[in-house]
Amino acid sequence: MQVPLLTTSVTEAQRAAVRDWWTSFEEHSSALIELFQTGQSAISDLSAWMAKHLGAIHPDLMWEFGRGQTRSFQLTITPEVRQDLRPVVTFLLAAAPDLPEWEFHGYRPPVSFEDLGLIADQLCGWADLSAISVQFSPSEHRRIDLTYHLRFDEDANDAVEKGFLLTTPLLGERNLERWVGTVSAVPNAEQGETSLKAARREFARHQRMATAEDPAPYSVGVGEADWILVELQQEEQEDYAFKDDLVVSPFSSQELFEALHIGRDAFYSERFSASGETFLFLKTDGSAPDTSGATFSGRDELEDVLIEALTDEGLGTVIGGGTGLRYSYVDLVVTDLEAAINLMKEVLGGVKISSRSWFLFYDADLQAEWTGVYDDTPIPLLFDTQLPN
Repeated sequence: MQVPLLTTSVTEAQRAAVRDWWTSFEEHSSALIELFQTGQSAISDLSAWMAKHLGAIHPDLMWEFGRGQTRSFQLTITPEVRQDLRPVVTFLLAAAPDLPEWEFHGYRPPVSFEDLGLIADQLCGWADLSAISVQFSPSEHRRIDLTYHLRFDEDANDAVEKGFLLTTPLLGERNLERWVGTVSAVPNAEQGETSLKAARREFARHQRMATAEDPAPYSVGVGEADWILVELQQEEQEDYAFKDDLVVSPFSSQELFEALHIGRDAFYSERFSASGETFLFLKTDGSAPDTSGATFSGRDELEDVLIEALTDEGLGTVIGGGTGLRYSYVDLVVTDLEAAINLMKEVLGGVKISSRSWFLFYDADLQAEWTGVYDDTPIPLLFDTQLPN
């Protein structure tokens, strides 16, 4: 397999467990199919079997079998709210064997309209989909709020909870995680703007609208942006995760700055670029003892070096920067993540930047990932408190 670029957080033990998992799955593929077709199989306890083999990779990985979209069967493996485990799922799916009867997913996909009716009835007690409609509206940080309009009586609190349960099979787990803002429900309501049958098409239209005014790609319009200067107050600590020591930051967009810094579980690049770009930043420790041989005099000069290198190759540009109590930052948007990082590593090696320098990522599913500028770059402090194992 070709190892995905951003899987630094996947441990060697997990990589070995992934290999063992797919070996076991391939060996038991026929038994699993027999179980789903006849109810009887050599695998008598599916939950126990999955806990033993998939759980060895990480116990917080959730799973779900179902009818395939393009093949006979599908298996979804998802970390749900454990977004820091997304790289584990990325690595796991990259190692999946090509089995003719199986397809594999990292997010629960949307279901057919027929299956949506069954789910609505079973999970929510909503038997008539024609009595349910939806309304989408733009929300802060380019999310999309969803309101269910129910033409029947329902407890208001229960309606919201049931609406949230219905959103995953309606729009898919990926859209729920990355795009959906608040989910609400109005019982005894008039018909909403969109039927459930048309909801996916309307949701996709709102997604396109969110980035419609952006230059394509985003990096093209940075030079003409109305830059802002953000000043923050921070308390001194022994060390700082993410950008927790940031005190001054010139930035190309107020909207984007706020979205990038609202919380590490909330930002996704695709909401701010329709061109597949990635937003990331360089974090460097200017107080480290190995900076004495540096050939640049400050962050501005470092930014100039990166702008020249990235723009010459059409790979992105600098969109902001920052000075912290200990670290300096250069904010970036790139069109080809792997090519841009390789280029920047080469350029930064030439100016002898500190070995305590990392590329870190804003996207919530990459919050546990990092790439060092050098091969001997130490592991950065990623979180104020250690995530659960």
